[in-house]
Amino acid sequence: MAATDLSRLQLPRACREALAAKQRSERIDSHTIPVATAWWNTELAAARLPGAPIASSDVTQLSRGDLFADAAKLDTDSDEELLRFCGVYSPGVAA
Repeated sequence: MAATDLSRLQLPRACREALAAKQRSERIDSHTIPVATAWWNTELAAARLPGAPIASSDVTQLSRGDLFADAAKLDTDSDEELLRFCGVYSPGVAA
């Protein structure tokens, strides 16, 4: 089966406008989510990963930029550490 040629497809106008409205660093690195502080600290300590402890109370906001900075502290020779990092930070487990 031949691949579908997608080269002439355009993003919807609303999507193009949203992308143009902010720089990548603002759209991606500054994007935040609420994280339960006690859960975060417990999970990261158990997995022996960077990013903890968070000293704020109950719930805090973490950005993707925070996660990128923590990922930079990982042992780059350890596939296992990268897998644990991805597992802890995966969607759906922070709430």
